[in-house]
Amino acid sequence: MVEWLGWLGASEWHPTPNHPTILTIQPFMTPKQSKPRTMSIGGATYDLFVRIPHEKIHGDEKSPFFTLPLGEKIRVTEVLETCGGGASNTSVGLARLGCDASISSVVGADQWGDKLLQNFRKEGVDCKSLTIVEKETTSFSIILSGSGGERVILYEPGTNEHLHDAIFDRAAAAEVDWMILNHIQEQACVIEDDLIEILTKKEVKLTWNPGGSQIEGGIREKNIRLLLSHTTLLVLNKEEALKFTGSPNVQEALKQLLLCNVQYICITDG
Repeated sequence: MVEWLGWLGASEWHPTPNHPTILTIQPFMTPKQSKPRTMSIGGATYDLFVRIPHEKIHGDEKSPFFTLPLGEKIRVTEVLETCGGGASNTSVGLARLGCDASISSVVGADQWGDKLLQNFRKEGVDCKSLTIVEKETTSFSIILSGSGGERVILYEPGTNEHLHDAIFDRAAAAEVDWMILNHIQEQACVIEDDLIEILTKKEVKLTWNPGGSQIEGGIREKNIRLLLSHTTLLVLNKEEALKFTGSPNVQEALKQLLLCNVQYICITDG
């Protein structure tokens, strides 16, 4: 049996020779129930996408690269500003789905932080658990992209480095129905202890999209394994799943993750 989990419902697929595509959907809430309360934990980043002319892309399909000679003035084909970051994206997405969405993140008292806050207010995201840091730069990315999807990311972590247990709103997190833990900086991993305590004592569900330091630590690390046992939905891409579990293929990775008592697993490829 293969299962999928969505914010407003779960679906189950029971393939058989006679009925290979039977799909059943069970909603998590009925119209009479109140909005699910969610908290997205992680980064908020202001992104600047810069489209590079095709003639600046060289190499072959397997290893393309941009050529940007020092001192050269290059006219770009497009510039786009967007709000990004794991917690930013999921909180906005959940608000659009009708959830009572909140965010636990950190931004600076600068123009980029102001733009992120304006976007949260416009989208109806609760920012009571968001921290504003003075004299710090909001996390900022410049994404150099090509016409075929090639890209290079120039990244300043900025205030995302300040997401740690000293400013994490434990009380607010304990009152939501669902927490979404996104990529976090290594020094912010102490938040995991707070989450485990909340998940042990409260009927709160967790979606987890592990960051680089957690992927590097692997599923055999004690705290990671404990957090996995409290995870309702785990989200990874194929490369992350293989590295996280130390497995040679996706099937083995799924097996290892299920042994950690994860309820639902989503592995993307492409």
